[in-house]
Amino acid sequence: MKTITVKVKAPDWVDEKVLEKAIRRALRQVIPPPELSAEEVKETFGVMEEDINIKAEDVSKLRGKEKERLR
Repeated sequence: MKTITVKVKAPDWVDEKVLEKAIRRALRQVIPPPELSAEEVKETFGVMEEDINIKAEDVSKLRGKEKERLR
């Protein structure tokens, strides 16, 4: 993999962080990274954190179904 440096001339009123995010988003459409951080996944796919209540019995049922599937 090679590194490419890009220089951008922008007016003073341009927010550098917003511009960087826009450039990164555009690059991800062309060159997907090998790994994404959790924050990048949230930003890319619009994932919102919600309060999710998972009961212990639901987890045990899911594990049981997974064990059956693997047999």
